[in-house]
Amino acid sequence: MPESVIRSEKGHDEETIENIESTTEAVSAPQPLIIWTPGFMLRFMLVLVIGLSAASLFTEGVVNAIYPAEWGELLYTALAFAAWLAVFLSARSNWVRLGAVLSIIWTVFMGAHFCVTLLVPHDQTYTILAHIDAAKDIVLLGSFLCLSIAHTTLQRWDNWFLRIAPFIAALGIFIVYRYASGPLQHTLRGLENSTASIVLVLCCCIWWLRPSCWKIQPGPTFMLGLLPILQFYFSLPHAYTGGEPVFFTLVVLLLSGLAAIRILQHERLVLSKI
Repeated sequence: MPESVIRSEKGHDEETIENIESTTEAVSAPQPLIIWTPGFMLRFMLVLVIGLSAASLFTEGVVNAIYPAEWGELLYTALAFAAWLAVFLSARSNWVRLGAVLSIIWTVFMGAHFCVTLLVPHDQTYTILAHIDAAKDIVLLGSFLCLSIAHTTLQRWDNWFLRIAPFIAALGIFIVYRYASGPLQHTLRGLENSTASIVLVLCCCIWWLRPSCWKIQPGPTFMLGLLPILQFYFSLPHAYTGGEPVFFTLVVLLLSGLAAIRILQHERLVLSKI
């Protein structure tokens, strides 16, 4: 047989083997989970619309002094607690399970904050609330760290960020505490307030400054990244004209619950494929 014919047959066989291998790899490669199905989108939007509408109506009642703000805040806290509890019970990832536990603890601290403001006179709550706020923000940071790592492939920037972020946060706490002014300067409450503020900024950075989170978990990245921004903004002293702090506190709890619903949907799809 001529040498050219032999080479031609050999090349054809090699091409055929390569095509078979590429087809096998394409079939065996894990396909991305489709989270935003029409049914899930409908349920998600229904919860969002009802939650925002109820928060608006409830805030009107608080502004008109019909009932205390803590009633609605405790209700939304209970709903967020239930959502994260469902995530914990359905989680397949250890990172998600640990993040859900820390989020549950965060909702407990939020509920404790509202109970203190409801039951204890305001002139006696400053020190207690400073302790609670610092604790809940640190727990929130731990939760965000676990949830942002889950199902996310750590890139080079992620590794660098997770290494340098603690040092930058510690430096920020020192600067804010050292150069703070007012009656809380160089006190334990001042240190707790400085820690809470820097931790909230770091909570946002964990989600929004990492492209891998936007690529793999865009929904939780947006909602959970917005949550500390609202908390930080409404913790600053402002002259409010209405019930803005009450409404956006309910929005914070609603965002937490919606993020839990999105994560729960992902974990259920993972469970159904096993």
